[in-house]
Amino acid sequence: MTEKQERAFKARKMLAKAGYDPTECAETALRDVLADLRHYADLHFIDFAKQDRIAYDNYSAEFQSL
Repeated sequence: MTEKQERAFKARKMLAKAGYDPTECAETALRDVLADLRHYADLHFIDFAKQDRIAYDNYSAEFQSL
């Protein structure tokens, strides 16, 4: 299993543990968890868009190295 596959599997396990069923509709599960994370960020005064950009930069750097 590649590192990219391992990370995707880890994300799937996290979605399932949080009560989302990524096997039914992965897109819906992803949208729901992202919306929930936005609510979490709002409650903790975190700039979600900024953190999302940083996460995307991290993902891009990791993707290039995989």
